[in-house]
This record gives sequence, structure tokens and C-alpha cells, in this order.
Amino acid sequence: PAPEASEGLLPWKKMSCGTASETDLDRAIQRLGDNDPTLTTVSLERYTCPIYEEGARALARVLVDNTFLRILELRWTRIGNDGAKDLAEALRKNSILTNLDLRENSIGDDGVNALANALQVNSSLSSLCLYGNSIGDQGVGAVAHMLRLNSSITDLDLGGNKFGGEGVGVLADALRVNSSLTKLSLSYNNRIDDENFGTLADVLRGNTSLAVMDLSGNSVGDKDVSTLADALRVNSSLEKMSLRN
Repeated sequence: PAPEASEGLLPWKKMSCGTASETDLDRAIQRLGDNDPTLTTVSLERYTCPIYEEGARALARVLVDNTFLRILELRWTRIGNDGAKDLAEALRKNSILTNLDLRENSIGDDGVNALANALQVNSSLSSLCLYGNSIGDQGVGAVAHMLRLNSSITDLDLGGNKFGGEGVGVLADALRVNSSLTKLSLSYNNRIDDENFGTLADVLRGNTSLAVMDLSGNSVGDKDVSTLADALRVNSSLEKMSLRN
């Protein structure tokens, strides 16, 4: 659980880390709030010293009016659903951020629903990484609906999550109408089975925008590879497909 605040201190102020996460976060918040034109990337990666939802909320507040930050990477920072919701509200108003990396943050369907809804109106974000969270079929459904409306997202990583056939189905339907996504990762999601690979293969027959697809770490058999190969004979856009492991 997140440490409790006391004496007016924010939770991360009480953390003790070898590389002082509180210093990094406070400095970033200060410079973002000052709209520092030299700060275009913020990257916080903490296994042992996460920022939790409170840190995400503080970042979200200053993101609303910041006009220079392009890349925000919050990896393994335990922001959870509530932190994702705070960032989603900022995305509704921020029109500068292009890359958002939220891998391994315990974000479930509630959090990704909020992000997907925000991206229906956001037109600046082009890359979104949600690898290694707890996104199920419902959350992927929200992402799929967003892809029908959003034309700025070109790179989407949904690998390492918990969705299965239903999620793959609605995502595939969205890819039939989306023409902006060029890179998609569904790696290490072992609930994707033979039927799902067939669905993805059908999409590849008609999709003309995807250039890179990562299906690594899934249960790919000879039948699946054959199905994908048949689709690639008529696909004219895909340049790279990964089937590692």
C-alpha cells in the first residue's frame, strides 16, 4: 500500500530510495508547472520506489497547461486505476503529449476505460504502451471503440494483459475501419488461441495501415502460422511480424 502522508507532506516525500525518486518527481512537477521549454521528456521507472496514484495526480495537474512535454514514461510506478483516471483527465485538455508509457502499473478495465474515453477527443498522442497491466475483455473493448474514432494513435502496445477471444474480436472489428495504426503488439497474452489467430488473419487480409505486429509469447502452432501466412499473401502493408517464443 502507498505510504500515508503526514504534516502536509505528499506521500512520495516520505520515500527513501537509493536514487531519490521524490527528488526526480518533485523536480519534474516543478519544471512542468513552470512550463520549462527544455523539458520535453519525463521518465520515471521505479520497482522499489513507485509514485502511486498521488504522484500521477500531481503530474496530471501540471500536464493540463504544459505546452512542451512530448514524452511521459511511468513504468512500474504503481499508479493503478485511479492514477490512470487522473492522467486521462489531463489528456482531454493536453494537446502536446505524443508518447505515453504506462507499462506494468496495475491498471485494469476501469483505468483503461478512462484513458480510452479521453483519447476519443485527444488528437496529439501517437504512442500508447499499456503492456503488463490487468486489462480484460471489457477494457480492450473500450480501446477498440477508441480506435474507431481516433486517428492519431499509430503505435499501441496491449501485450502482457488478460483479455481473450472477446477482446480480440472487438479489437479486430475496429482494425477493419481504423486506418492510422501502424504498429500493434499483442505479445505474451496466452489467452489468444487458434480461433483468435484466425480472426487476426482475417483483419490482415483487408487492413492497409499496419506495418508491424508483435504476437510473441502466444500459443502459436503450425495451423496458426499457416493461417497468418495465407493472409499475408494478400496483405500489402505489413513489413514485420514477430512470433518469438
